[in-house]
Amino acid sequence: MQYKGYRIPVVLLSLAITVTLLAGVALLSEYTLVRLPLIRTLQGIEGVQEVRLERGAKGDVILVRLASVADLRKTYGQLYQKALSYEKSAAFSLRLLDNRDQALEKTYYRLNFSLQEALATGQFSRLRDELDRLDQTLDRAQAEIDGDYVYLQLHQGQNYLYEVVPRQAQVGSQVSKGGLWP
Repeated sequence: MQYKGYRIPVVLLSLAITVTLLAGVALLSEYTLVRLPLIRTLQGIEGVQEVRLERGAKGDVILVRLASVADLRKTYGQLYQKALSYEKSAAFSLRLLDNRDQALEKTYYRLNFSLQEALATGQFSRLRDELDRLDQTLDRAQAEIDGDYVYLQLHQGQNYLYEVVPRQAQVGSQVSKGGLWP
């Protein structure tokens, strides 16, 4: 089949090959210029055991498995700033993966009432009292607060639970196990 001297099947095949090659080059360059350097940079932060990148409906999801860390706020801040420097124009979410067990989850859900009340009222003293009480039964129960998040750490033996909870409701976000999921 020809049209004005051009063989249509050859033209279509050439077009398909060109588009496929261009898409492959774009994906490869994104991986080697953005994703791989981001993974390596995040893995260089103290306490990071593993980093995975996944595509989500609203942008990249950066999954970071943390070891037991002394200062969750500092570690999360480093992770977020490094991710932000690589994902400048793209939407991303940072999700922390911890080593929680059922007992720590149960403790967190009991503590969550005080946490949500503190977030709603801005009165964090009851949360502090609850954490002081838990600190007697757990190896460590700690919360740190900044203008954007509450960073909660619960440690018992080899298990630890991390939650990073936004202080203000963020449109389209929800808290999930181990971190913020915008």
